[in-house]
Amino acid sequence: MTVDLPAPFGPTTQVMAPSGTAKVTPEAARKLVGNGQLESVIEHLQQPDATWGSDPTAVRNEILLGSLKAALTELRQRLGSDMDAWTWGRLHHATFEPAVGVLADAQLRAQMTVGPLEIAGSSSTPRAQAYRAADFAVIGAALPADVRLSFGALRHHVLQDDFVDDIGRFLAEGGMPASRLELRIAERTFASMNASICQSLGRLGVQIVVDEVGRGFASSLDRLARAPIWGLQLDRVWTTALRTDDVALKVCKAGISAAVALGLTPIATGVDDAAQRDALVALGCRHGSGDLFGRSAEFDTVIMRRASQGTP
Repeated sequence: MTVDLPAPFGPTTQVMAPSGTAKVTPEAARKLVGNGQLESVIEHLQQPDATWGSDPTAVRNEILLGSLKAALTELRQRLGSDMDAWTWGRLHHATFEPAVGVLADAQLRAQMTVGPLEIAGSSSTPRAQAYRAADFAVIGAALPADVRLSFGALRHHVLQDDFVDDIGRFLAEGGMPASRLELRIAERTFASMNASICQSLGRLGVQIVVDEVGRGFASSLDRLARAPIWGLQLDRVWTTALRTDDVALKVCKAGISAAVALGLTPIATGVDDAAQRDALVALGCRHGSGDLFGRSAEFDTVIMRRASQGTP
């Protein structure tokens, strides 16, 4: 089946993403970054900038010519040397096998299977079909631009050393931009994850979602909502840094909001100066302890007020 798309289209774009990404990624980090996102590479190709060095246009041309050369080499290996006989359909194919096929013997399974069939389209054309980069086999209809794939990862898989590599391989072979993969990780599993796993997933570009928040007694939120407690105290690691560190400020805001929503009293520890006290009061935290109020063996939590209101 002959289609309008020239055969080099798929192989060329398949090579461009890793080639463009490699130009801006240190060799030691390439395994973590993977092949990168084709959309981002194309944007750089359209408007090359200093990211690609002092002569970005020359680098852009090198990537384009190198990708085309690599694609032509691969096509000759797959389709032969006669370019007039090249068609996208000879590369891009689909095989349809019923679910019960896995229970059949090889002969019956082959009889039940239809294909491979030559299929038109790619993820960015009419008759859109997503395909596996390794062999151009159709793996499903391409998703509309405003739809993401939501995937709930199993706990034992998330905590394995090869989890990030598996996700990277899926993105490389699945014909899906990383930004459209929503990776759901249960709250309990997320709390057990090594921070480097989350950072590596973030570098891949996937959208990480903490799932099952507040579910069951294993959840911190569930315990806080049910336990007969009065207050929720912010650790001094965050309170002492809230004026200089954006992450600390976010944590303090979230902790105070959570306490209020759960009907608890937000308390700050490590309140060592007036400016820190005023910042916490502005966030809605009116109880605290620290050097600003002195030390007492019996009682070291006081009600905080702004400097304009005076202190007790």
